[in-house]
Amino acid sequence: VRYTFKNLRDVKLRLHNSTKDELTYLNTEVHKGAIWEGGLHYEYWQFEGGHMIDLPGKTEVFEKAMNFVATAFRDPLPKPVKWWHYDLYPEFQVWDYQVKSNKKEPGFIYLNGVTRNGFGISSLQWLPDGPPLITCDMAVTTAAVYQPTTLYNIVKYIKTNKQMVKEAMKSDAAGRLHFTSNAMGYELGIYKEDDGVDLVGVDYSIGENQRYLREGIENKVSVTIFNRGGETSSWQKISVALMPLDSSVTVSDKFVFVNVAPGERLLLTPSFRVFCSKKPPLHGEPSAVKFKIGMGLDGKEWVDELIVPVLFDVPVFESLTIDDGRPAFDSAAVYGSGNADGVAGAGESIMLYSNGHRLRVYTDDPWVEQTKERLVDEVLPAKWPDGYTLSSVIKIKPGCPEGHWVEGVASYETKTFMPIERKLTWGRVRIRIRNSGF
Repeated sequence: VRYTFKNLRDVKLRLHNSTKDELTYLNTEVHKGAIWEGGLHYEYWQFEGGHMIDLPGKTEVFEKAMNFVATAFRDPLPKPVKWWHYDLYPEFQVWDYQVKSNKKEPGFIYLNGVTRNGFGISSLQWLPDGPPLITCDMAVTTAAVYQPTTLYNIVKYIKTNKQMVKEAMKSDAAGRLHFTSNAMGYELGIYKEDDGVDLVGVDYSIGENQRYLREGIENKVSVTIFNRGGETSSWQKISVALMPLDSSVTVSDKFVFVNVAPGERLLLTPSFRVFCSKKPPLHGEPSAVKFKIGMGLDGKEWVDELIVPVLFDVPVFESLTIDDGRPAFDSAAVYGSGNADGVAGAGESIMLYSNGHRLRVYTDDPWVEQTKERLVDEVLPAKWPDGYTLSSVIKIKPGCPEGHWVEGVASYETKTFMPIERKLTWGRVRIRIRNSGF
């Protein structure tokens, strides 16, 4: 729920929480997820009391809730011009778009930035930025928003290999278009020759191919913009603004400008100077930073967004133990694979522990194979079944040099019963690759 509020941007929402309920902390995590998403029609009310609606003989809270629901139904929000949707199911329908797939793994299918000018489709093992599913062939049928039996230009940008594909497609008799994709997905534009440009943000880079903002230093962030609309016929200049939605992040450059050659579709902006002082969350609320991207050309404006994770400036976890195919301690299960010597090596998949706690690891080290990361779920012992937590199995690339230090940050979770409070402990991890591996 913390990461899927995009599905509810077109629904009026209200969350009631209490001040001393056993669920107070969990509800607060959800509330912070809503604030992190932004752009919602959202209200929040934290009332005095515990696990209840009203004091005996009172109906104040109940009446306010029912009045909100009744008002929302009397005055619904209009159908959106642009929308986003995550779904767990292999088949679903939303806003008259139909998706069918052979999805059999846990994870999500994601439609993003959907308008009649195009959309993005992808699969994710977890939110907000997990790798693609291993296998997921998808078929999308659009809503009937196009002229029947009419030829449209299609342009696809495949981010994984930076490939651009152009083709033509005829709409069916109902005015729908039909697309297929594998698990990697793509960004898609639909246009006619006389249509104007349509700009979306599709990627970013930090410094030399980094993916994480570093806390406490100036980061150089460049944004990749994709024109999914009609082609430019002459040189143009696009203005781009990067606006953080977190007060702990500042951007020194109000605007940067990108010159666009005739027919050019993929644009990389000059660097924005971004300073991040964000601290790691103490509970399960989102830890990444969200930015709005504002793009302007010839008096027309477009808005998109980026989600960028953070490497926090936290103390180093001492006494790390490694599961590379053998238990990290006597009672531990085995999740890694390798030569089982308890030392990280090239080609191995490893789980890290700190003082017996499994770690969730965050890194953009080039010798860690991001698409091969796996998450292991665990329910922490407690009276209530709310202690679901995740830890990482990361893959060291074959050929990683002897002596290379893999660095990142990690966290583990502990839990109290009353109230239910998921507490995160953060630390830096440094792992030296010391053998020839697996």
